Order: sequence, then structure tokens, then C-alpha cells
Amino acid sequence: MKTYRFKLESVLNFREKMEELLKKEFSAIRGELKKEEERLEAIVDLYKGEIDELLEKGELTAGELGLYRDYMARLKDDIEEGKRVVELFEKKAEGKKEELLEAKKNKKTLDVLKGKGLKRYMEAETRNEQASLDEYNSNNSRKGVFEE
Repeated sequence: MKTYRFKLESVLNFREKMEELLKKEFSAIRGELKKEEERLEAIVDLYKGEIDELLEKGELTAGELGLYRDYMARLKDDIEEGKRVVELFEKKAEGKKEELLEAKKNKKTLDVLKGKGLKRYMEAETRNEQASLDEYNSNNSRKGVFEE
């Protein structure tokens, strides 16, 4: 009995490798997104802490007030930039997720085809084996060799 060979096995292997590559890329993007979210959160916490500290201090000289104003403006700019970076990584992650889902769908299609082909092959092999057994029994019963 020869073994079943799926004609599109190389395509299936390629799609499996592509899916694995996309999983790694998606995971890397998600890791970067998480880092950027944490970085943004740290800047926001720093900004809030500085506001609280400023309110506790009470009186400030004109020079200190100018320094605080510039520093707080810089923190606000950093927060806005952080939000843009997070949004960019969210879009990248969403795009990679779509690619990954498409790759999974393509691989699943070939998996289903392979399964159906294997099922047809096994059914044909079973029919062939049954036909061979029937022929053998028929030949042996005509010769009187077959004993019940």
C-alpha cells in the first residue's frame, strides 16, 4: 500500500511558515505597543506629580514659575508625542492582526483540502482492499480451498 501524498504539501508548508512569521511579527509589535503605553503612562504620572508638587509648594518666584511653565509644556509635548506613537503602534498591530487572520484562513483552507484528500484516499484504499479480499475469497471458494 502506497502512502498518501498531498499534492499541495509544499504550499501548505509555506503557508505554515508565513503564519509563524506573522505571529512573531505581531507579538513583537504588541511588545513595542506595551512598552510605549508604559512609557506614556510614566510621563502622564510624572506630569500629574509635578502639578501636585507645584500646588503644594504654593509660592514661586518669577524665575521658578517660568522654569515650571517650560518644563510642564515639555511634558505636555512628550505626552502628545507618546499618544501619537501609541496610536501608530495600535494601527500597526491591527494591520498585522488582519494579516495573521488571513494567513490562518489560507492555511486552514489547505488543511481542510488535505484532510478531504486523505479521507478520499483512505476510502479508496479500503475499497481496493475489500475488492482484493472478495476476489481472493471468490477464487478460493471456487477451488474448494476456502473452508468455513
